[in-house]
Amino acid sequence: MPPPASPSSTTLSSRSVSLNGPQTPIDALPLTDLESNGKALQDRIAGLLSSKTPSSPRPESRTSSGSTHLVEMQSQLERMQARLDAAEDESQRLRTRAEGAERDASQRIESLVAERDKHATRVAELEAAARTAERALTERDATMEALQRTADQAARDVDKARADGEARLRDVQSKLDDRDALIVQLKEAVEAREGEQSESAAVVKAKNTEIALLEARVEKAYAELEEERRELGAQVDELRRAGQETIALYEERLSAADSRRYELEDLVASLEEQVRSQARPPSPGTMARQATSAAEIDNEMLRDQVSHLQKKLAAVEDTLEDLRAANERDEVAVHERIKRYKDREEAIRKELAERREESERVLKAEEKARDRVEEMEEALRENTVALENARAEIETLRNEIADLEGLAATASTSAEKLAELAPRANSERAKLQEEIAELKQQLVEARATHGDQGGLSDELYSLQEDRQTLQESLKRTQAELADERAVVEELRALANERAAELELVRKKLNRDAPVNGFESRPPPSPSKHDLAAARDEITGLKHIVQELQKENAASAQRLRSLEAENKLLLSETEQLREDMKSLEEDVERSIAREEAMLSGENPPSPSTPSLDDIQALQRSYKELKTKYETEGEQLRKRLADVEMKSARQIHDVGTSPYESGMDTEKITQLNKEIGELESLIESKVHRSLGVSAESQADVTQIYREDELEREVERLRDKLSRSQKKSSKTDLPEDPMRRPASSASTLSSNLGQTGEEVCEICERPGHDIFTCDLLKEDAPSRMSSRLSTVSTDDMSEVICEDCEERGHTAANCPNSLDVF
Repeated sequence: MPPPASPSSTTLSSRSVSLNGPQTPIDALPLTDLESNGKALQDRIAGLLSSKTPSSPRPESRTSSGSTHLVEMQSQLERMQARLDAAEDESQRLRTRAEGAERDASQRIESLVAERDKHATRVAELEAAARTAERALTERDATMEALQRTADQAARDVDKARADGEARLRDVQSKLDDRDALIVQLKEAVEAREGEQSESAAVVKAKNTEIALLEARVEKAYAELEEERRELGAQVDELRRAGQETIALYEERLSAADSRRYELEDLVASLEEQVRSQARPPSPGTMARQATSAAEIDNEMLRDQVSHLQKKLAAVEDTLEDLRAANERDEVAVHERIKRYKDREEAIRKELAERREESERVLKAEEKARDRVEEMEEALRENTVALENARAEIETLRNEIADLEGLAATASTSAEKLAELAPRANSERAKLQEEIAELKQQLVEARATHGDQGGLSDELYSLQEDRQTLQESLKRTQAELADERAVVEELRALANERAAELELVRKKLNRDAPVNGFESRPPPSPSKHDLAAARDEITGLKHIVQELQKENAASAQRLRSLEAENKLLLSETEQLREDMKSLEEDVERSIAREEAMLSGENPPSPSTPSLDDIQALQRSYKELKTKYETEGEQLRKRLADVEMKSARQIHDVGTSPYESGMDTEKITQLNKEIGELESLIESKVHRSLGVSAESQADVTQIYREDELEREVERLRDKLSRSQKKSSKTDLPEDPMRRPASSASTLSSNLGQTGEEVCEICERPGHDIFTCDLLKEDAPSRMSSRLSTVSTDDMSEVICEDCEERGHTAANCPNSLDVF
């Protein structure tokens, strides 16, 4: 029986398996001697294990020797395994040490590379700094040379500035004397302004009395309107009663005709009975013939009576319809007149309220003007005090400059101070000149505003502008006084600094005086920095002087433009005054004519119409007169606006005086045309008072009123077109020819005193009352003629209020609602 396997064999086999198993690759590191020995030992152990043979039955001696040999071999294998483990541990430790050393070496290499780059950049920076230092050195040398040159130039400029300063001081002294004279003139102008204010107060009182007179006239007109309203109501009642009486009369006549017919029938029947009773009995044929003839006669008579009564009935119905239509028309006309009177009354009340507000505004503006004049006087007094102080300061500075010129050491500083003083004096002179110019402009504007006694609205607007300008001038004077005070403080500080410098120079001269008879050193020249600063200061002062000269030239140009505008405003105010005088004269004449007509001073002639016709004509005359007076005032206002706009456009655009003269000639021509049309309307209305109270006169009056209204509309359209064309400055000659031609035709129609000319058909030999156009189909022919004349003009008309075509601003349907 074979012996059991020893435990060493199992352990050996397990160990051999562990030795021959997969090992950790170490190809990355080089093989050392220890590793090569360990590998050889493993090969040897493997060879020994492979050379072993299976055990066979042996004698006991050989088994004992074999077992001892195996024990030795096993112990030797254990030692070898222990050495192998130790070698592996050593190799692992060496591998970790090698990896750490490699990592340290790589980190040190990286740090060395970074340090090398840093040193390279530092070297480049040092080289650049060296180059910049070289350039700075060269620039410093150049600046030193430039400063040396500027120092020489500054010395020359100081001498020149001293001479310029003396000349400017003399100029400032002369300008101060001129300003004193101007202040005296301004005081005189302020006194004259006070006188003008007293005159304006008198004018305001006169306006108040005029407003009271207008209120009385409005009350009188209101009473007249009430009386006319009552009269119209009475006329309507009378017409209604007349219609009722006419209907009753018609019914009475109809009943009378029926009763008369019945009576005649009874009479015929009675007569027939008498004839039959008295005559011998006729034959039956004659009886039949007589009966048929009598029936025919009766039938004819009845037919004639029925036709006659039907005609009368138709005539009465026509008269009734005419009366109803006339009543309706009269009622509509009365309502329209009452509405117009109410609207006119509201407009007059609004105008009175506006006049009162305007008078209050004028009074407030006068109070503000008085306050403003007082403020101006106070500002003038302050300016005179400031001038005296500035003159005293200039005298002290002049004395100090004379003292400083004797010292050679402070030559540069004195020249610098003179250069500082000269532009300040120039700036002060420019400011004073601007203030004087503004005061003159304010005086001129005040005179212009007080000279315009005709237009209170223009005066109020000018007073507001004066208030704004005076507020601005007050702000400017306050700023100038603050600047002057600052200049005085600077001059005082400069004088103190110069006194301190003089004391230092004297002490230095006394301290550096020669002791042993040797001459003292000359005073040191100023440094380059001081010379450069002086040079810069002189150039800055020259620039300031140039800017002040430019501002002075601009203010002179502005002053010339304002003077031209003031002249233009004066001419406009003169023209407005003349227009107001002419309007007042027209109003006085119209009032006188109305009073004469209402009083009825003229004796009645045999051909004088009835009282109702005269009252109707008077009412129509009043309506036409008020209508055309309001339209004439509106046209005059529009003409004044057009004149002002055209004058301003001419002034802004810079047109020639010839074109402005052409515009004024055109406007005067239009004014002449309006005056001629007004005279024509008045003559026609006066002539209408002599017309008889027949139906033909009523028809002619209606057509005449329509014709006059169309003529006024045509003239208004022509005026609007001329205004639109006059606003264009490109073609100033085209709108001049049309008004001239129309005025010439109108004057030619009116100028023929030898032969009477009709105003409707414009043909000589008859007047408007015997014109053929007023007979039969006159309305159709007149409407066709006027439509052909006015369609071309009205198609081009554009309303200025609602901006629609086909009508003007005076005939705008939206004027009472919106505008």
